[in-house]
Amino acid sequence: YGALNPAGRVVVIDFYLDDDKRGPLFANVFGLACAMLSAEGATYSRAEVQQWLEEAGFEGIEKVDLTGIAGCVIGRRP
Repeated sequence: YGALNPAGRVVVIDFYLDDDKRGPLFANVFGLACAMLSAEGATYSRAEVQQWLEEAGFEGIEKVDLTGIAGCVIGRRP
């Protein structure tokens, strides 16, 4: 947040889990691979990322599908 100019945007691209974290399958498998490579490795839902961005002070949060398995969450610094 502090590294962005006012009205700057952050874009978080990932393979997002559904809010109930039961799918999609690819995001779950990707999260497993991340966990095997790093103790902190995981995948998250868009709702979790949105909450983190809001807590950091970002506004105008958008959730965008990029492909069938990838998406992004965009936040704007006021």
